[in-house]
Amino acid sequence: MVSVGAICLTSGVALIMYTAYAVVLYRDEMKLTQQEFEGLPPQLVTLLAGAVGIATLGMYRLSGDLRPIAVTKGQHSMDLNSLRTDFMSFNHRSRAIPMTIPAVD
Repeated sequence: MVSVGAICLTSGVALIMYTAYAVVLYRDEMKLTQQEFEGLPPQLVTLLAGAVGIATLGMYRLSGDLRPIAVTKGQHSMDLNSLRTDFMSFNHRSRAIPMTIPAVD
């Protein structure tokens, strides 16, 4: 049996693809009428937002229950501040560039 999450995910992805196709048709129509493209119409923006929401709901439903991350005894958290030094020196090739560059005629 197909789950609700799979149906939501499939329909969400299909609606996203349909919205992309509708945007291409809209841009072609704008080019034919020689109008400047200023943005998408609100219907397409609403359709895209709904499609992303449905696809996100489908992925959430398919993913299952969220579980906490268990840290074992052998793993310790790293303190990244202890790896930083007070002063870092970067040796790069900027000293090879002359300070005065002659003008090009």
